[in-house]
Amino acid sequence: MQILTLGHPDLHKVAAEVTDFSSDELLSDINTLKSAMKKHGGMGIAGPQLGIDRRILLIHSKPNKRYPHAPHSDLMVLINPQFQENIDQEEGWEGCLSVPGLRSLVSRSTEVSVKYQDEAGDWHEEHFEGFMARIFLHENDHLDGMTFVNKVSDNSKLISEMEYFRQYS
Repeated sequence: MQILTLGHPDLHKVAAEVTDFSSDELLSDINTLKSAMKKHGGMGIAGPQLGIDRRILLIHSKPNKRYPHAPHSDLMVLINPQFQENIDQEEGWEGCLSVPGLRSLVSRSTEVSVKYQDEAGDWHEEHFEGFMARIFLHENDHLDGMTFVNKVSDNSKLISEMEYFRQYS
């Protein structure tokens, strides 16, 4: 259950679509993701961060040490997500379990409409705004082989996590 970190080649792969919803392997992968996200205090996690080559991401926002002002949301498992972003964007601070020790300002859409499958393969729709939209878009990037550093428009916006907490806590 080791999280892959920046530079690992598997973080640059595009994850495969989930097609078999009856396999024990799918439930095992989801449980592995849940455990890793809880253990490491993430707001979300995606399959590729654990070397799971499937389009699975989890979101579970709640205040914690890394994000003390995060809103509360229930745990969501999103499989094969498809989305449409709005055009309005804003910068916000992001960190990542796969990029330990760094944060940066990243510009992202403020709203996103998502269609996804659950563990049984049933389709659902969700609309995320603000921080929840940011979490979804951040995690979905992992499914496409990217980390937040690929979205940083200006390297001078990169900051150590220690300095981030000193300046912004």
